[in-house]
Amino acid sequence: MAMTLSGTTSALGFASAQDDLYWIANSNYSGTTDFKYVFDIYVNGNQKIRSKVYPDPTTKKGYFDAGPIVRNEIMFDWFTPINDGSSLNPPCLVSTPGLNGEIGTTYDIRLGYELSGVTYLNQVSGSAYACNWAAPLLRRKQVPTTLWDNKLRKFMSNRNRVIDYNFSSKLLIPFWNYNTSYANYYFLKVRYNNSTGSWYYVPNCQISPISSAASWWQLDIGVEALSLTLFEDYLPNSFDSYDAIEVGIFSQSGSTGDGTLLDSVLLKRSCNPNYSPINLYFMNIYGMFDTACFNLVSKLSLDTERKSYTKLNKSFGNTSVDYFTSVNSGFSTMATDVYKESKINYSSKTNWTYKLTMDYPSDENYEWLSELILSPQIYAEIDGDCYPVTIKNTNYEYNQARVNGLKPLEIEIELNQTRYSFTR
Repeated sequence: MAMTLSGTTSALGFASAQDDLYWIANSNYSGTTDFKYVFDIYVNGNQKIRSKVYPDPTTKKGYFDAGPIVRNEIMFDWFTPINDGSSLNPPCLVSTPGLNGEIGTTYDIRLGYELSGVTYLNQVSGSAYACNWAAPLLRRKQVPTTLWDNKLRKFMSNRNRVIDYNFSSKLLIPFWNYNTSYANYYFLKVRYNNSTGSWYYVPNCQISPISSAASWWQLDIGVEALSLTLFEDYLPNSFDSYDAIEVGIFSQSGSTGDGTLLDSVLLKRSCNPNYSPINLYFMNIYGMFDTACFNLVSKLSLDTERKSYTKLNKSFGNTSVDYFTSVNSGFSTMATDVYKESKINYSSKTNWTYKLTMDYPSDENYEWLSELILSPQIYAEIDGDCYPVTIKNTNYEYNQARVNGLKPLEIEIELNQTRYSFTR
């Protein structure tokens, strides 16, 4: 029997695990009574599902969507805010998520058929991988030209390349270096206070050769990571003397030379001394972590859910019904009465919420920050620790300055840190 199988096998990983992943089967027996296509999905050699599909009445082909199965293989717990020093170099390289379920996953599809109750497996097979990115609103399924082409060997973020930054916290941003045939090496370099000065780097700030299997880099270009990477001996004074730092990724064929600037971002010092900024590290539409700094007022509130039961607020004595107990001081003539409870609060559950404010995002950043509302995983950095949070906002308005003027962005986040207080 002749069978064919076609589907999404793009080498660059344009197939989205969060979208349809249809495979199409064809057979010259598809018009036979009781014929079914049999699709098997394997990940890492383990079978995840077997699905038997009747031929489409019109085309006689079998259509199978692998998306729901592949999505179950995606992990969201690989986030780490700092380089732990175990294997990655330099310190600004935080992590390198791979196709082991972090940034995406590789899967195999095996096509067979069932005829007259007898099953024939794995007649044709194929292999593909899908990456954990979200399909855009417009031009769905046209992503190679609209979403990815301008990100190759670039910072993998839709944010404005001029970043208002407080020069004290982390600043996570991803970079995409895919293409194993590209033989150059990558170096992180900086220049400060203006865009015409010399770029500074040290020989050991090579990030990784492009031949590395790691195609996605999670970077921290905050000042602490930069200082650990290259600042101590190659830039004068301290960060207090800088108004702006430009961070660039360079490629070059060897370990020396100026190389070619691939992409850069400009960090402009943002100072709001009356407020304590809170950074949100969120998974953007490319499946990597970006940083949104809410640098104005933040308001903390709590919501407590109590459980209680009622009781008599009095006791019966021999000669009286008592509603309170009188207590006399042993050291003075003072006295007080303590009334009896009519309700016992025996359990409570508390959740905390922050209302955060960002100072006048640009139109471009309003577009980018919609990804924060859509993000499946978000962490808030508070006092140096990262807490998972949930965005309480369920709607979002894209702002344009020419229409609405400058407008701060306010959101509410719920700290996913439920606490249970006293139990009576």
